[in-house]
Formats: sequence, C-alpha cells, structure tokens
Amino acid sequence: MVKRGRPSLPLKEKLASRLILNPKTACLVFAGYTNRYGIIWNENVQRPQKAHRVAWELHYGPIPQNMQVLHRCDNPPCCNPDHLFLGTQADNVADMIAKKRGRMPGLFGEATVQAKLSRKQARQIFLGTQTIEVTAAAFHVSYKTVANIRRRASWKEATADLISPRTARVRQNRSP
Repeated sequence: MVKRGRPSLPLKEKLASRLILNPKTACLVFAGYTNRYGIIWNENVQRPQKAHRVAWELHYGPIPQNMQVLHRCDNPPCCNPDHLFLGTQADNVADMIAKKRGRMPGLFGEATVQAKLSRKQARQIFLGTQTIEVTAAAFHVSYKTVANIRRRASWKEATADLISPRTARVRQNRSP
C-alpha cells in the first residue's frame, strides 16, 4: 500500500514539535489540534490519542488498565510529565473535589467556583424586562445563561420567591 502525503515524524518528535512552554506555570501546553485536551495522531495504534496520555507513555511507559493520566496542574492540554500522575476515576473525582473544580454536590450559585454572577445579579436578570441579548451584554454572560435564569433552569434558589414580569403581566390582564 502506498502512503500518501508527507512522511510522518516519530511520535516523540511529533509531540515535542507541538509543545509550548508556559514560563509561569512550567506547563508544556499542546498547541496542535485540541478539544479540551490535546489530540495527536498515533500511527502505532492508527487512531488519535490524548496528547497528555502519549506524553506519559513516552516518558514513563504503558498506562495500566483502568488507570487514568491526571494533571497536578489542572491544565488539560499540559503534557509536562512532571505535572502528570496516574490514578483511578475515584482518584480523579477526589482530586476534583479537593481542588473545588467541576460540579460540587450540594453547591450551587455563588458557592461554586465557576459562578460568574452573584445572587443579586441573577435576581436582577430574572426580573429584567430588556431583551435577552441586551441583558446578556450588560452582565457579560451568554444568551443561554440569561435564558436559563429567566426560565428557572439555573439559579432556581435565587429566584424561587420571585414572580417573573411576564407572569405578573398575565395575572394582571386576567384580573377583573
């Protein structure tokens, strides 16, 4: 079978050519194709693989079955072997909880690390009468964030005691 295209670099060279050092964090950030992680084509297995897993295997050897390659630096595209460690899914969840990343059971609203709005702002958005686009721009959030607040798909605890302006208008029109 004739292979077309340019000759492929060995995997180690291919990975190294796509890494950029972040001097502040010492992360070797994968600068090739990324989803949340870096993705690199591995000719040895004839499929794409996550770059940090390839970095681990090149530096330390095979990854045992049922083990994951986790990041100490919490930077998914990082391929620095010193920032990587092996762990189970349970270890990954425990690490996430310890570092207060991801969705935390029982935490919502301002209590989460990811919150971009305060409870007061969520209430203002819910009670607002401007269009979703205008409101999103004013609060520097996405259209979907505003829409979710207004239909109580998010920030339910902040808006539970409120009546939306639309509901108030409907009730007012129905009253004798």
